Amino acid sequence: MVKRIISALLAAGLLLLPLSGCSILKLNKAFDSSAVVSATFIYGKSSVLISDSGAIAQLAAVVNSGHPVTVDTLNVSTPLVQISTVGRGDRVQTLSIYDFAAESGYAYILTQDGTYYEVNRAELFKLLSGDSFSALYSEHSLPSATISAEGKLGELLPSDGVWSYKRFDGNFYDAPPLTPPQPYKYVITTPASPDITFSLAPTSVTVKVVHKGKELFSGSLEEFKGFKMSSGGRYEYTVNADWSEAALKELRGNALYTFCIDYNPAASFELSATESDPGETLVIYARGLAGKQITVNSPFKFEPEFFDYDDMRVCLFPLSYLNAAGTYTLELNAESAYAKYAITLKDKKFEIQELTVDSKTANSTIKSDEANAEFTKVIQPLKAVRDKEKYFQGKFIMPVSGEITTEFGSARSINGTLSERHSGIDIAAKRGTKVKASGAGRVLYAGMLKLTGNTVLIEHGFGLKTWYYHMDSLNVKTDDRVQQGDVIGKVGSTGFSTGPHLHFAMSVNGVFINPNTAIKNVLID
Repeated sequence: MVKRIISALLAAGLLLLPLSGCSILKLNKAFDSSAVVSATFIYGKSSVLISDSGAIAQLAAVVNSGHPVTVDTLNVSTPLVQISTVGRGDRVQTLSIYDFAAESGYAYILTQDGTYYEVNRAELFKLLSGDSFSALYSEHSLPSATISAEGKLGELLPSDGVWSYKRFDGNFYDAPPLTPPQPYKYVITTPASPDITFSLAPTSVTVKVVHKGKELFSGSLEEFKGFKMSSGGRYEYTVNADWSEAALKELRGNALYTFCIDYNPAASFELSATESDPGETLVIYARGLAGKQITVNSPFKFEPEFFDYDDMRVCLFPLSYLNAAGTYTLELNAESAYAKYAITLKDKKFEIQELTVDSKTANSTIKSDEANAEFTKVIQPLKAVRDKEKYFQGKFIMPVSGEITTEFGSARSINGTLSERHSGIDIAAKRGTKVKASGAGRVLYAGMLKLTGNTVLIEHGFGLKTWYYHMDSLNVKTDDRVQQGDVIGKVGSTGFSTGPHLHFAMSVNGVFINPNTAIKNVLID
């Protein structure tokens, strides 16, 4: 509570005359600006130096228009503004502005001698809201954001936005237009998403992440905490923050922040599995090794090759069904990475199938030197083809519906003589049934061969191939590009065949692998 103690003498505007001497003292001169050189204003978190003598004189006039009063200090809150002036001869004056009785129409000034002065609140706040004191509101600019990734901190200024803030007079003022900052870029080696915080907590935040032109994430800041980079390269972040007037009362607006993170994974190897059935394929992932020489040491008869895929390099590494069960060592070595794996091949029992084939058919196909020589001449060079482009996506599909009459890897006894293992699966279907491409790719061969009949061989990239035998007719030709599900021919019984069916196989170059695996699972993540 404020209680005036102004004496009748002061109320009448009289001057006190000392008993000795002739000097006159004005009791209500709270602030002497005549010799002030500069004034430091502390408002909120800002400390601002003002040297405009005209502005300081205006403030002194308002302060000195007030009257000394007695204040119940129990009701006094934290000062709204603290002022410290420096004058000639290093003379210092301190003032504190209080606003604890706004409904009365007065503000209060506390001088360094402990006296409170009551001044016209509207007049004082109008002055402090003017351009001469605009520096007081420097902290009311658009908030900054802080990006933290791998322990690295960086301040991020908004690249766009609108912002307004309330000054002492109760009105909102627009902040000056933004100067777009320099692009922000961070480089990290782990996939964790950065932490984003703000100098002033927003009422809402949305984050969008784009990688290689594809939007990977769009959601709230809370949801963003669960986002992780899946592969290397540049990630572009857009952050929209909003400050609601209803929540903040003194500030309002929105801001756009943009930055990039280059995710350069540390050099490393990863193997898709260390235990497998024979006839499956492993996938070797090499990260952070672009352009580096990679050597592979293993007892398997296969010459591996690494291909660029996304931000890494991959190698399909088939495990032939001819390999015996046991534990094998695979070593991977590069300039800055090394890995050694123990691969366990399980003991899988393949079925034995007894076939009786008309001797005329057998002699003209599987037992024919001419048929086998033709097949070798045409097909053998194609096994080594490894396109550097990955055409396929996701899982492969079964090329035709029907009963599987012979499983992958089966041992065959033909007319009592043990033959080679079955390189694929046989799918029984009616003659003329459409055969579809199991995955997207490039037709390496489409034509008639004595051994396999109407045959199509498709390269899907990285040396992964699918094979289609015994078709009645073909719908594609060599060098055609096909998409998954395109019709490439019709079921038949040409070549070495006992009836209408499709022989469907899959290989990594010359090593045949179980096609069912690629139909049930994605080979390359």
